[in-house]
Amino acid sequence: MYKQSIEEKIQQRILQIIYHSYLYYELNTSKVSDYTWSRWARELVELRDKYPEEFNKVRFHEHFVDFDGSTGFHLTKLATDKMK
Repeated sequence: MYKQSIEEKIQQRILQIIYHSYLYYELNTSKVSDYTWSRWARELVELRDKYPEEFNKVRFHEHFVDFDGSTGFHLTKLATDKMK
């Protein structure tokens, strides 16, 4: 069975939060519940704080340095810029 590294888990949560924030704020739809998004956000904050070295190695980490998990609204521009 494959076990994710800490970096892979952090990267997964960052990408999930960016993607689902874009769906919610830009397309006015969602594929996951608010509860699930909030759980992912809390987990990302915990991982960032517990594993700062690994966190700093993943893509888009700089957009989550001050992320507190309360909203992903500021991430929609990141998502649209990266899609171009």
